[in-house]
Amino acid sequence: GNEAADLDSIVAAVAGMARLRGLEVEASAVVNVPRADLRLRPEVGYLFGKIGLNEADLNFIDELPEGFLANDSTKLHLVDHNLLADDQQQFGRNVVEIIDHHRDESAYPTARRVLATVGSCSTLVAEEFLSDEAGKAYLSSDLGLRTLLLSAILVDTSNLGSTTGRTTARDIDAAGFLSDGFPSNFSKVLYDELQKESKDQDGFSTDELLRKDYKEWVINDARVGISAVGMPFKRWIEKEARFDDDVAAYFTAKNLDVLLVMTSFKDEGQLQREMYVVGSDELTEFLIKRMNDEPNGMFVLEPLVVGDRRHENMFAQLNLKASRKLVQPCIADILNSKI
Repeated sequence: GNEAADLDSIVAAVAGMARLRGLEVEASAVVNVPRADLRLRPEVGYLFGKIGLNEADLNFIDELPEGFLANDSTKLHLVDHNLLADDQQQFGRNVVEIIDHHRDESAYPTARRVLATVGSCSTLVAEEFLSDEAGKAYLSSDLGLRTLLLSAILVDTSNLGSTTGRTTARDIDAAGFLSDGFPSNFSKVLYDELQKESKDQDGFSTDELLRKDYKEWVINDARVGISAVGMPFKRWIEKEARFDDDVAAYFTAKNLDVLLVMTSFKDEGQLQREMYVVGSDELTEFLIKRMNDEPNGMFVLEPLVVGDRRHENMFAQLNLKASRKLVQPCIADILNSKI
């Protein structure tokens, strides 16, 4: 799975492992964060407990045997990303398969590729099972696996809603198969439970919130990080007196040129998004100007006042469909245009 290790990435890795084992391939699922960071994803622990999956059976990136990923006999099947993180690029020669729903970075040309613009990578993994009768029968019989895949699809598409612009007919079809035979309200109850677990973030520090769902790229020699956080800046700043210092410390520790902090949350039942751009004055000024000039309306930014002051480079993001999945390719295009 990818280095953000969100629910979809972890589920896709676990389900992908089950698919390969069904094909009599020796396989293990790897969660691409240290084991200690799993506690930052309470919805994952909740879901695993619900279906009786033991977290101790998972493999985490910090526990792999030394040299394992570099070994020529190791074959990497990427799910929920199609380009390894910068510090894992040396293992690219071992990538044999990609199942992903992000923009194609055109890496690893010899790998089998399953890429499509759907709401959830778990939709594509489910379709792999459904592509033949044996896989379909296996998936039909495993209620825990069906619950795993369904959970990730529901979370990534906001319960198959239309507001975020993520849900596709393929997500709906996959969720329909996975939920077949469950009670009629099963999906709604499951989604609400997972949302409740994932939004319980008040006990996390600023550093933990920033690394909970974090991805990083090197674009035109600039190191760019994007943290997705499920808490409004107002509440975050109220609870963390050292907010500015802690964000700056994270930025420095990661050796970044740009950090985008993207929040998403519900306010009186309505989705809201915000963005904070951190970096040098020159680069942030360039980036914000280009975001505001973006012709397709991907970035509709409005200065955000938090409490009694306006935070520089902090905005309400009025295009509610602009998740990190859509924003990152646009940021890449902007930075690649910088001479």
